[in-house]
Amino acid sequence: MSDLKSQLASAFGREVPADPRKALSDPARPEPLADDAHLGGEWHRRLSELARPWQQIKLADRPKLGQARQASDQLVKLLKKSGRGRDAKELAKLRDAFMARRDKAAWAVIKDRLGALDVSDKAYRSLKQSKEDPVRLIERIDRAGETLRGASPKRLRSLLT
Repeated sequence: MSDLKSQLASAFGREVPADPRKALSDPARPEPLADDAHLGGEWHRRLSELARPWQQIKLADRPKLGQARQASDQLVKLLKKSGRGRDAKELAKLRDAFMARRDKAAWAVIKDRLGALDVSDKAYRSLKQSKEDPVRLIERIDRAGETLRGASPKRLRSLLT
């Protein structure tokens, strides 16, 4: 028995990929939760452009997300000090927009996974208010697995935070 999505696709003569995440993994527009998602975006391009003249900023060809954030923070401070506030604001805005998209995608994944485990919306909202990194919460949810099934808000927060 196939799911509704597969049934609709076959009714309209379309193919459904085996893994829905593979359909989203387009090299030109990487998934926001991938380890290298920041590398293909506007933020990384602008960071690389602005960091070239600065000797203090050490930016690898393919920096990890944490390294890119750290370099971006340092560069924003240097740009402000040198009187290039417009460039600093632009870079900070691009970084914040990327991180917001990433967090939004992560919370959507968390909501789906907790919904599959019969965890209430109240527990999800309680977890969301904890100010934890949502990408790390996804990893913790995957590790905890079935132990979270039907968990109360208090138990969910104690297991995941």
